[in-house]
Amino acid sequence: MYNMKKGPKITLVTPIAVNGHRVTAIIIGRHYREKHAHYMNDEIILNLVMALDGGEFSPDSTNLGIEYYAADISLKINGLAKVCRLVWLFEGDLLEIIGVINAYRVKRKK
Repeated sequence: MYNMKKGPKITLVTPIAVNGHRVTAIIIGRHYREKHAHYMNDEIILNLVMALDGGEFSPDSTNLGIEYYAADISLKINGLAKVCRLVWLFEGDLLEIIGVINAYRVKRKK
């Protein structure tokens, strides 16, 4: 079963729509801190999640009935355009929460 060290639930000021779900909160897993903390933080991850608004995504993989998604998102970080990969899933009874598994920079957009 899915298990990650999770941070607190962050309620979004303005809900977003992803895959037709009304997303009202995110939970950021702490995995990114192991290898990417020198350039990645919760604020950047929140901006990456907000960039999913209005998008339709196909799952990249399914494990034990849980669908995992990955999206490459262009974002300005410290004034420079960077591409970051956001690995996430839906959580909650109404799939109203995005659970972020990992986030990191990539050289090329997939």
